[in-house]
Amino acid sequence: MQRSNRVEQVADDLTRRIVGGEWAIGTRLPSVRELSKSYEVAQPTVREAVRILLDRLLVDVIHGSGIWVRKPEARTLAGSWRVSPQERAEFIEVLEARRYMEESVVRLAVLRASDRALDEVHNAWEGLRDAGTDAQSFVEADTEFHAALARAAGNRVISGALGALEAPLRRVFLNALSRLLETGISIEVPICHHGDLLDMVSRRDEPGALEALSIVQKPTEDYLRHVATDRSVSVTELQLR
Repeated sequence: MQRSNRVEQVADDLTRRIVGGEWAIGTRLPSVRELSKSYEVAQPTVREAVRILLDRLLVDVIHGSGIWVRKPEARTLAGSWRVSPQERAEFIEVLEARRYMEESVVRLAVLRASDRALDEVHNAWEGLRDAGTDAQSFVEADTEFHAALARAAGNRVISGALGALEAPLRRVFLNALSRLLETGISIEVPICHHGDLLDMVSRRDEPGALEALSIVQKPTEDYLRHVATDRSVSVTELQLR
């Protein structure tokens, strides 16, 4: 595996662990040497990954002291995640692909979804409801909800293609959701919107289901667009409607 790919993998995993709360804000991460051993990579690889965390405003590096999880007041929605031009282009492509594929999923699910498949989607929605305000748990449950809906559509090609988008979507959604939860925004609203989507599919109401899907997708799409265009992100622009 190329070193650049390994750097991104380490950076993404550290991001997941920090955002998920494994290391409390204001605490020190393991040293570069310790991280090198735990990830089984060279120390320069870890250092490059840490530079990515710095760009994402997740950590501070203090010479002679170590790598520290950044305080929440130092993280802003206006600059919560700096990305490279290549990543921006990828996010735009992911955004476009997801919208068109999930619209197809909804149309097919309205036509084809069996009662058993809809029960699986409902179970996934209950997992979303039970995830609470833990960003990592919510993102995992949200991923399963959309995967269950894709399975209900009965097209393995589309389901597999959506699975290929899972990693970049999970990464940006986790970052966006964590930043928004810090503002005190209620998680109940997106849970209700996912429930509306399930209800419209169960009623075989295609226009209603497509409208509900658009509402579900909007917060993540807004965040992706802001990241992709390097714009500042305000809480009012990114309401979890």
